[in-house]
Amino acid sequence: MTTMIVDDLGRIPMSPYLTATLTRAADYATAQSHREVTLEHLLLALAEDPEATVVLKSSNIDLERLTAEVAQCIWDHLEPHGVAVVIEAQHGCMTGRGVKTPGVGMITSRILGCFLEDPRSRKEVMSLMGY
Repeated sequence: MTTMIVDDLGRIPMSPYLTATLTRAADYATAQSHREVTLEHLLLALAEDPEATVVLKSSNIDLERLTAEVAQCIWDHLEPHGVAVVIEAQHGCMTGRGVKTPGVGMITSRILGCFLEDPRSRKEVMSLMGY
């Protein structure tokens, strides 16, 4: 699948970063047995892109609001018993340029439903996510 998508986009001039990001998004879609690359795959790929923080910053992305909106969207459209969303971000200017301070970042979370109401369920889901 990755080759097909990249081949189809080959006629569009792209930077190496964009090519790598689209390839990672296609890999995510393939790994999940999805036939199409969707926004979720692109977001996952962007999360690994060191230049994505520049895009997010220039777009005035509020990480806490984004976390809340993702959780609410899952809650509203999938109607699960519980939702747990955790977003981790690091500013490339702090880790790769300038002061070069590794580990400087931000973690936001939003918990809804059974994960909010039941401490044991919340502890379990957070543990499964590595927190």
